[in-house]
Amino acid sequence: MTKSNRKKTVWTLMAAFIAVAALMVSGCATTAQFNELQEQVNANTAKIDQAVGDAEEAKAAAGQSSADAEKYANEAKMAADEAEQAAQKCEAIFNQKMQK
Repeated sequence: MTKSNRKKTVWTLMAAFIAVAALMVSGCATTAQFNELQEQVNANTAKIDQAVGDAEEAKAAAGQSSADAEKYANEAKMAADEAEQAAQKCEAIFNQKMQK
C-alpha cells in the first residue's frame, strides 16, 4: 500500500468514525425525546385519573349542580386528548428509532 493510499484509508476511517459518533449522538437525542414524551404521557394519565375522579365525586355529591359535573367531565376529556396526542408522538418517535 502506498503512502497516499494509507492516508486516504486513514481519512476514510476517521470520517466513518465521526459519522458513527454523530449517529450515536442523534440516537441519544431521540431517546431523550422518547423519555420526555413518556413522562408527559404518565403525567397526562395522572391528570385524567384525577379529573375522572373529580367528575365522579361532583356527580355523586348531593347538591352539586350538573354544570359543575359537566365542567369536570370536559376537563377529563381534554386531559385524555392531551394524553392521546402525547402517546401518538411517543409512538412516532419509537417507530423512527426502530427503523434506524
